[in-house]
Amino acid sequence: MLQAMGAIPHSMLLSLGITMLVSKSRQYKHIEDHYIENTCKHLSGNDYELVFLACAIDTAETCYEDFIVPFTFFALLHNKKSCVEIVVQSPMAFLGKYGKALARVGKICGRHFLVRRFTHDVRKRRHMLGTYRFLEEPLIKGTYTYIMDIDVMLLEPVVGPYLKNWPDASLPYNNRIRPGGHSLTGVHFTKTATYFTPSFMLLVEDWDRRGSRIFSDEGLLFNLCREGHSLVQKTHKFRPIYGIHFSPNRSTGNSTTRVYRESFISVAQRFPQLFKGRVFRRLMKQLQNEFIVDE
Repeated sequence: MLQAMGAIPHSMLLSLGITMLVSKSRQYKHIEDHYIENTCKHLSGNDYELVFLACAIDTAETCYEDFIVPFTFFALLHNKKSCVEIVVQSPMAFLGKYGKALARVGKICGRHFLVRRFTHDVRKRRHMLGTYRFLEEPLIKGTYTYIMDIDVMLLEPVVGPYLKNWPDASLPYNNRIRPGGHSLTGVHFTKTATYFTPSFMLLVEDWDRRGSRIFSDEGLLFNLCREGHSLVQKTHKFRPIYGIHFSPNRSTGNSTTRVYRESFISVAQRFPQLFKGRVFRRLMKQLQNEFIVDE
């Protein structure tokens, strides 16, 4: 039985949603490795312009994994030639919980996503949890890699505007320094080949060993870029959010534009079966009842 399951292709794993794959036994770890390896081989044959690096770590107080399926849907729907690399603590547990919903996204947008584990040990808590996304290197290599908040539902293509507003030809990333001068923002667009260099990843490993709990996630990103690439000029202010930010932590409340609100509702009307799902329904309810809408 286990040998047969080890040969299950990506599409079947997603559609079955087998809860017993949550097990942490050595046998199921083998199945997880098999899934990740096969999916990487399949996706690496595509010429992706953009790979979204979508990382989530749940705690007793938060459930950020809930955002991943809708994030993947909106990212793929509005960004052609893109892939979403989903990074979670337990890929098989994630697929057991969200596999059916992810399979529905795959039927609409194509199965351009990988679910894998973190390469750094999140359990050691050497960093604030939001930091780990900046320590990961994508397994799927696109021309560009976009690391961002997974509670943003994108409603526009992103590559063109980022390239048009590049800060400095010598820099391998596009971001801006926050007021105060000691952190970048959490929306980080990179040129994959020149950003994730061997020397930069050695720097990442060094920071991981040392830990960074005295820094915020954006503070560590600031230090990584300062030491590994050089910093963007303070005069560069480009930092877009091309969609709706469903932040669960904003004390002043969430807001969006009327155009984005109507665009989100239009997407929901086009794909009613998808929006019957719990997470999608919750986002719609939040947008309709809790958001301030700007003209």
